[in-house]
Amino acid sequence: MDNSLRSEPADIPYLESGKKLLAHIFDALRYIVDADIENISEDELEAALETRFDAFYSEVTDPHLSKGNKRLPKVLLSAWKNVQEDSELNKGFCIPSPLGILYQMLTVPEEPQSAAYVILFCRSLLYEIFEVFPGHPFSPNDYTPFDFSEISSRLDTFTGYTKKHKNISETKNDLIRSMLAHYLALKSVFYLRFKDKDDVRNYLEAKKISTLHTKIKVEFHKFTYYNDLPDASSLMNELSGIPIPIKGIDTIFQGGLKTNSKSNLVMRISGQPGSGKTSFALALAAAMSPFGAFSCYISLEEEPEDLICRLHSLIPEYLKKLSVYNNCKEISSWFGASMASFNHNNTEESAKTKIDDFIEEYLERIYGVLQVKQYDRNLLPLVCPLIIVIDNIRPFRNLNFEKFINKCRLLKALIILISPNEEQFRNDIDYMVDVVINLKHDGTAELKEKPVRILQLLKTRHQIARQGSHVFHMSGENGIHISPQLPSQTDKKEIISKLTPSDIFYINFFNEYNNIPAKHPDAPNVPIWDKSQILFHGYGSTGKAGLALTILLYPLLKEKVRKGFRPQMKRKIPQKRKVLVVSMLYPEKYYIHLEKEIKNTYQKINNHSKIDCLCFYSSHLSPEDFINKILEKLDTAILEGEPFTGILLDGLHNATLQFPKLQESNMVWFTLYSLLAKYHLTIATAFTKFLINDENRKDDKKLPQGEELLLNIMIQAADYSFCVRQLNENDYKQINHDNAQKREIKEGRYVISLESAIRHRFGAKPENFLWNKEEFLLEEYPPANTKNTSYPIIPGLFDNF
Repeated sequence: MDNSLRSEPADIPYLESGKKLLAHIFDALRYIVDADIENISEDELEAALETRFDAFYSEVTDPHLSKGNKRLPKVLLSAWKNVQEDSELNKGFCIPSPLGILYQMLTVPEEPQSAAYVILFCRSLLYEIFEVFPGHPFSPNDYTPFDFSEISSRLDTFTGYTKKHKNISETKNDLIRSMLAHYLALKSVFYLRFKDKDDVRNYLEAKKISTLHTKIKVEFHKFTYYNDLPDASSLMNELSGIPIPIKGIDTIFQGGLKTNSKSNLVMRISGQPGSGKTSFALALAAAMSPFGAFSCYISLEEEPEDLICRLHSLIPEYLKKLSVYNNCKEISSWFGASMASFNHNNTEESAKTKIDDFIEEYLERIYGVLQVKQYDRNLLPLVCPLIIVIDNIRPFRNLNFEKFINKCRLLKALIILISPNEEQFRNDIDYMVDVVINLKHDGTAELKEKPVRILQLLKTRHQIARQGSHVFHMSGENGIHISPQLPSQTDKKEIISKLTPSDIFYINFFNEYNNIPAKHPDAPNVPIWDKSQILFHGYGSTGKAGLALTILLYPLLKEKVRKGFRPQMKRKIPQKRKVLVVSMLYPEKYYIHLEKEIKNTYQKINNHSKIDCLCFYSSHLSPEDFINKILEKLDTAILEGEPFTGILLDGLHNATLQFPKLQESNMVWFTLYSLLAKYHLTIATAFTKFLINDENRKDDKKLPQGEELLLNIMIQAADYSFCVRQLNENDYKQINHDNAQKREIKEGRYVISLESAIRHRFGAKPENFLWNKEEFLLEEYPPANTKNTSYPIIPGLFDNF
């Protein structure tokens, strides 16, 4: 059984470059297996693989695959380390799936919707390897068909194995099971396990996805951060549906748009004038063109020349640069438009005549052309051979819709019917169509509101989907994209476990600022466990963001937790610290300055840390867009092979005053922290409180409306809570210095009080530290004097790091 596609139809994206890249990935993994992975760097791996990849680099035109991009070593090492960390207790030798690395590499990091093109190629490859195919009118005769019930039964078997921590093996007697296991490995739900290193070498040397016809035995093991497997309905959407390359659509349709058993689908799009109905249909046609889909656009309103001009403006810039689009860049090869004339005489006889005339003139002609195009049974069927858009069907009111739609279904195509949003019209037609989408404007009634488009998914007949209202955007170079509603964004991550703080890796920042021996009873004992949530709060500007960023950029230490554990310097982890700063307060240059100053103080970590910023300014930012932008940043970094290790949320107190849409949502903060906890991140929040004095009761101080609820949410979510405050009279009583020295201490220095922490045993009072805001250093508390109290690091801490 050959692991390569038997034929080369132009409508399968990445067919040539994907197969070549996959062979190189096998080579690269073989090199890692033989190398000392503990000491190898990205640059060393790139240099070792450069000659092997020169031929590939010279052929590709896609920017995200070019030689200068250097994503491959990053992706390889990141995937490798994830597997090794997850499989510490798994006997045997474990590696990431080569197909999973291919999927990650072919996806454009900043454009996650481009994964739709990769899914089509990868699943087609698996169907060819195992000779299986979802039930389809044009399925190859010698392939084993599968449907929902068969996928569901295999998933039940997988679930039983994974709950008992058993491995799942390939089997010759069940090719559907083997295909599904490899598909879940492709999506990084499973990794591959072999008996020993020799078997791994033989597998990688053979460069075959399947081992069914070899003496090698491959097994699959679920990553521990998945608390469950994907459900059968979503998997069937992905395996047999139409992948839609529009950002956000995969979340709404849960992986793909399903046709019926005869391979057709009728969709109605309704909406107010100017809500984006035509633009949506045109953008869909452009996005589907690399699949070999021809779009036939029949308009009852616009001239073909005007439609083509609009189409040009809706093709996203990233798509124009991809080889999958360059293969079909001549618009006439995949798009045809015509303007239909229609008799508006409303007599009963003329109504019957005009619908028959329309069917004969347009639908019959399309049907005839489609019938001439015979399918080669040696090729896999097109994912969506034909898209027919009829815009606008309003003149069809009171006609025989059932006859019209049944005729549409004979075309075995995706039929899109565009209409106004009229109640009677909906009642007449919606029960006959498969998918109903309504587009509308919101926020147009008030001057203070910012207008926003809303996409409402009201009906899906053949599949599960996340129905409801979602934010719909149209922009020139970015095409169209959707920010799903908050529950939909949460549902998408539901099967991923909320990560708990590590019991192995920790940041020793608070234990390394002085030279007190670790066993001394006065020594601090505040390890910040990796993947914790940390809250820094206090009144006014006290350097909370700088403190949080210093901690997030600090290197990890490794120590297995023991009874009576007190952290000491053990094993330094050669992990790059990469922090995403999400700010609702300062511009990006402020945090770049902080990073520079921190690196100047801790010079030994200069080459092992970086930040990226996502800054929001006072606006009508919606909760859906706010969370979606943050998650896109995190997901892009994963696709690039450099995932973020930490995130700083700064200035959230500003949301209650300058971001009215966020303040109106009661779920935005719960949703945000819940989703962030599913990423491998240490989460730090810097929250500034401001006091408001009541004129009648000067001693009565309170938080502004909304801040108290937000602060309570963050305190409850935090594993560590620190208050950063100015020095008070009690602090000064412990300082025996003259007034000049007291002023020197006061300027730029603040008290850090640890209020609560996981695994921390408080003594008579909480741990206190003195924070030097100007120099990014901890000092002794209470301060003994003004000189020689700053200890940035223990000598030798970063040697050879």
